[in-house]
Amino acid sequence: MRRPHAPALYLALVLLATSALVAAEVRPRDWPQYRGGAQDGKAPGDELPPADSIGLELIWKRPLGSGFSGIVVADGKVLTMFTDGDDDVLAAFAASDGAELWRYRVDKKFPAVGGSSDGPLSTPLVADGVVYGLGPWGRLFAVRLKDGSELWAKSFGEGEAVKPRFGFTTAPVLAGGVLVVQTGGPSGHSISGFDPATGERRWSYADDPVDYQSPLAFEHGDRTLVMAVNDELFLGLEPATGEVLWQREHGLGGGHALPLDLGDSRVLVNGLREAVAYAVHRNDGVWNAEELWRSRSLTRTWALPVLYQGHLYGFTSRFLTCVDAATGEEVWKSRPPGGRGLILVGDQLAMIDPKGDLVLAAASPEGYRETARIRALGEGSYTAPSYAGGIFFARNLRQLAAVRVTDSPAPRRAGGPEVPGAFGEFLRGLAGRDDAAAALAAHLEGQELPLIEDGGLVHFVYRGPAEDAAVVGVGLEPGSFELAMTRIDGTDVWVRSVRLDPTAYRRYRLTLDFGRETLPDPGNPHRGGEGESAYSELRMPGWRPPAHLAEPEGERGRLEPLELGGREVHVYLPPGYRAEGAERYPLLIVNHGDRALAEGHLDRALDNLIGRRIEPLIAAFVPPASRREYRDDSVGAYARFLAAELIPALEQRYRLRPGAAERAIAGVADGGFAALYAAYKTPGVYGGAAAQSLLAGADQAQALADAIAAAGDAGPRRLYLDWTPFDRRPDLNRKLAATLERHLRPLPGQEVDGTPEWWSWAAHADRLLETLFPLSRE
Repeated sequence: MRRPHAPALYLALVLLATSALVAAEVRPRDWPQYRGGAQDGKAPGDELPPADSIGLELIWKRPLGSGFSGIVVADGKVLTMFTDGDDDVLAAFAASDGAELWRYRVDKKFPAVGGSSDGPLSTPLVADGVVYGLGPWGRLFAVRLKDGSELWAKSFGEGEAVKPRFGFTTAPVLAGGVLVVQTGGPSGHSISGFDPATGERRWSYADDPVDYQSPLAFEHGDRTLVMAVNDELFLGLEPATGEVLWQREHGLGGGHALPLDLGDSRVLVNGLREAVAYAVHRNDGVWNAEELWRSRSLTRTWALPVLYQGHLYGFTSRFLTCVDAATGEEVWKSRPPGGRGLILVGDQLAMIDPKGDLVLAAASPEGYRETARIRALGEGSYTAPSYAGGIFFARNLRQLAAVRVTDSPAPRRAGGPEVPGAFGEFLRGLAGRDDAAAALAAHLEGQELPLIEDGGLVHFVYRGPAEDAAVVGVGLEPGSFELAMTRIDGTDVWVRSVRLDPTAYRRYRLTLDFGRETLPDPGNPHRGGEGESAYSELRMPGWRPPAHLAEPEGERGRLEPLELGGREVHVYLPPGYRAEGAERYPLLIVNHGDRALAEGHLDRALDNLIGRRIEPLIAAFVPPASRREYRDDSVGAYARFLAAELIPALEQRYRLRPGAAERAIAGVADGGFAALYAAYKTPGVYGGAAAQSLLAGADQAQALADAIAAAGDAGPRRLYLDWTPFDRRPDLNRKLAATLERHLRPLPGQEVDGTPEWWSWAAHADRLLETLFPLSRE
């Protein structure tokens, strides 16, 4: 490790200016940096009325580009970073009405990585009329708050920093007159201090990498220190000089471990696997960080907790949790409201729930008690809200909103679950009855669960002792994978109601006691899977099992292994195929071929459909060589492998018809993207292509659009695309369908009922196969 350095003259000037600069950093009604003025996620909340009188009013909402950057507020301006589709930008908006005031280009767009989303992650910092920021590519900059004009900018060079996989996420902090950034570089560049006036590096220290960590300005007596956590070490430094006061291994692993000031020289370091509290001491001039406790509460989340009156409030996974700050012992846990980040305003916790509601709840060790709620955004957010001057500011990947605190609370529903339909009427009739539990038990006796009423109304019901219960499954409710159940007062019965298509089929499980136990529905006799993978089947009255997935009768096709390119391809040969025969067959290539057979049972579908609805064909089920083969730069190499190696090998070994019109390629999710990309990027190879629930990042989607445009009418003439409302990117599929319809109208497939899972894709495989290889082709 390299020793920190700082020129003596610079140090003297910094120390003289520090007190004035720090005084200018925080305005009483500002939220000037990541997690607020003191980096503790708290605001005084003087504007809040009493808890029973709090109301919320949406005052404006506007579109915003993708990104995870937090919101800062200063001098009547709301600032955050996002991508505009081409570039990552920092923009300022008027706090009063959301009007854009100025925009500054940070760098080229940072593309989605590993299923994430495009755009920047770091949160800017405002101090003394200057906005400091760090782009995901490693460009550190300073601009004027009043107009966004650049003061200076520098990009981290080779050897100065190492870009984490998801880009630079660290939020700069100003301490001791130095701009401190966790740069994560080798050769002593894990954390660095920069001159806020010029961007010149003043010191650096440590060799360890960083991911999501940000430094903390920490008050110890009359001194301001900087605390930081990299992937290995918990560090304390003198901000003006970079002098290392202490360092110790934290044992939390890499990725996400951030410090929180607990007061009285105590610090919480919150990681994904554990949270650990330290007491910082200085004895005889020697600094030390002594471990106080470790806990698995407040972990498995990207969110940081807040401290209030001796208790920590935050998330353990998706559950709101209260922890005794002195001992690390869990006090309570609550499923509602859900979310991924929170702040504290006065005595009120504020968070964005998974549907986009801004929710306020009392910060109390007595348990969860909601005080106000309003729909602020169209969906949930990984970014915690910010607060300044009586207004909450919230964002997600598409919107930015402002919500004012009022003294006019919205009417609140009386206690008890909102259960619609006839079952709801029955439950309301039990209110106040001494025999409610017995009457409900008698009503449920002998009934198959879940209860299903006319119009697609479904009531999931669980009976048994539990602190918490939920229904887990895709496609039960938009935007939610896990639906909280509500216990009927005075009983051990838990209920959750949803509405589904009367012909729907879904798979689900129940989870109890905040995820400590997961099981199939005990009251539902329809089950599948085994062991930990066992699930319950929700079969709506109009649902019928797909005939093409039934156990075939008569002669079946067979699968043969083919070793090629370091992978084992399984080749399906139709019933009646003989090596000595003369008949030739078309070819279907299936991406994610291993799972298409094991989970999608496409060999069974081929057996049932060939000769009845589709022509006999040979299918090559191709497994990916790696998890990333269908993504980023690898997909081009995969497309070339299919055209230059796989297809020639299959033509040499099997009786295949020649020509592009006799070949098609299909896939699901990212394999669907790879299928269409290969079909359009290598024109003249395929005459048909299909995708289900296509999944791609923005750059991949653009590459596919470019390939489609370049191919023009030379692209495949048989196309199929379907998706469900519960896909991760239904918007992408709708846009792609509109593009493809310029070349083929009507486009077979489109939006279907189901979920982005293998059973659902297999249920619609008959239409896909019939489109690509109909029994008779013109």
